[in-house]
Amino acid sequence: MAVKCCRSHDAVKEGDTGTVTKLDEDDPRELNVEANWQNLDSTHWVTYLNVELLGIGTKLTMGSTVRVKPSISKPKYGWGSVNKDGTGKLVGISDDGDCRVDFPKQSNWKGQLSEMELVP
Repeated sequence: MAVKCCRSHDAVKEGDTGTVTKLDEDDPRELNVEANWQNLDSTHWVTYLNVELLGIGTKLTMGSTVRVKPSISKPKYGWGSVNKDGTGKLVGISDDGDCRVDFPKQSNWKGQLSEMELVP
């Protein structure tokens, strides 16, 4: 599950995105979401109140290997140097549905999460 920080907390800054590694559901007032944050080298705990869920209902999370779905003939932001058979690493997820992927032929390629699929 991907999350976005909506209020800075310790080393985690507003706007940072990460992948949840643990949930602590005992007390909603405690630090209870541990995530591997994209801009940090380690996991950090934050409260439920300080995060927004991204990509609910999808298996795509930060670090997933992805490709553009075969049904997409022209991605919203174009192909750039990426081809239909290219696979890359999902490195960014925005709350507006956009994503960033590092493909071998183009780093930081911009697309829409809905245009992507998980590569098994």
